Amino acid sequence: GKVRTRVYDSRWEQDSRGNVRWRRATQEAYTQQVATLPGHIWEQFPTDIQNHLFQPGGFAEQWPDIAGEGSAFSSETPAQARNVLVGVLEEALLEVAQLPRCSKHIELKPHDYNEGEHKNLENSDPFKYLVLADGAVPLELVGSLLPTEFGNVVPQPSVDTLVMSFDLGDSSQDVSDNSRPLSVAESVAVSLAQRHYLLNWTNDCCGTLHMRLSTKEARHLHDATDSASLNSSAVLDANAVGEWLDRGNGGLQQRMQEGLKLFGIPREMVVSMACLHSDGGVQPAYVFPLYHQRSPNNAFSVACLIGDAAQLGSAHFGPGFGASAALEAAASLAHTLASDANTDWWTDEGFIRSEALEAHTVTMCKLRDRALNFVSASAEQCMNTCISGHSKDGDIANCNGLDIFSVNLQRTLATLALARSHWSLADSLPQPVHLRERIVQTGLTSKTFEICACTSPWTFVFVPVA
Repeated sequence: GKVRTRVYDSRWEQDSRGNVRWRRATQEAYTQQVATLPGHIWEQFPTDIQNHLFQPGGFAEQWPDIAGEGSAFSSETPAQARNVLVGVLEEALLEVAQLPRCSKHIELKPHDYNEGEHKNLENSDPFKYLVLADGAVPLELVGSLLPTEFGNVVPQPSVDTLVMSFDLGDSSQDVSDNSRPLSVAESVAVSLAQRHYLLNWTNDCCGTLHMRLSTKEARHLHDATDSASLNSSAVLDANAVGEWLDRGNGGLQQRMQEGLKLFGIPREMVVSMACLHSDGGVQPAYVFPLYHQRSPNNAFSVACLIGDAAQLGSAHFGPGFGASAALEAAASLAHTLASDANTDWWTDEGFIRSEALEAHTVTMCKLRDRALNFVSASAEQCMNTCISGHSKDGDIANCNGLDIFSVNLQRTLATLALARSHWSLADSLPQPVHLRERIVQTGLTSKTFEICACTSPWTFVFVPVA
């Protein structure tokens, strides 16, 4: 009971009963992102959080935890990773923060943390650690509060992703085997065999289809007058999605529909769509002493960066990226602050050992490198070339892209089969020839296969970093 934590967010509001809730007149695009919680993280959640978060039908176990050499889990079997919609995760955490056992230590502030609040606390109620996380305000504070001598943000290419949410209901029970949506295991293999499309399941019948945009596609989307609603960071409902798809005479709309066909998702089962955008940037460091601010024990206060404030990657999709990486960063920082120190750091005499802060910095650097390695310049150039080129879409029998994608798919299936001790779905993997036949029967264009082939398979970089 010695730690007091204040959390600020102007997206909250307080109701007549004094309860804090999300201020959501319209659904925001980022809530459609999927967070993949590694087993070693969610297993450490307090029971209250697990009970609120993992309601029946509210999550999916899809991705394997493939432990690499040197991983903390190379000699043990962690729990299965779980997918949760970011919006669901936010709602659950806000509810738990207001339970009696938590509210004594957590103070929720339904407004922004700004420079005025910072100066006020500096004079009247100094703190020891300031954590800047997600949203526009922390990004502004990074520039105004942090010491300039630590260096500037290194710009990186921006990332744009279209996200379609779908709900199959019971429809998959009444179709033939060749017409049904891909199973969870099949969709994992197809998702990891290329980097253009990815399907995240959020329960047995719902999920999100992500499509990474090339720079040319993103520019076209942002300039198109018929895509103004997508550019507003709002979520389109099913009717608006249908109208947007019908307006497209090929191009971006066609490629989004190709992604639905690839995974066997009927267009009429799409319930919403959003566009996620991230301006790329890499921070020079993740822990900063605030030289002009003193904590209660007269030491320098410290600022820590996680989430968007650390690296702008919310539009990255898949396990280990975006919201998933932000959760790993938060877990690493929480572990650092809770680690054993020479004395309790929250007392006037305490401090956190430099070794613990260095370990957290190493984790942050691994998360940064993971994101940078995923975005391949050659794959980006290839995507632009394939999308801009003119392919003969009718003849996939002689399609070189199909041959390359088939080889990548076979290699991905072979790698996933090795994950048996870390993944309960490994025994459900199909034979490569059967999955290839199934995909060919969907009637995808040769250009789609060329794009999938040139982006190359994932390298399973979603191994836990802590």
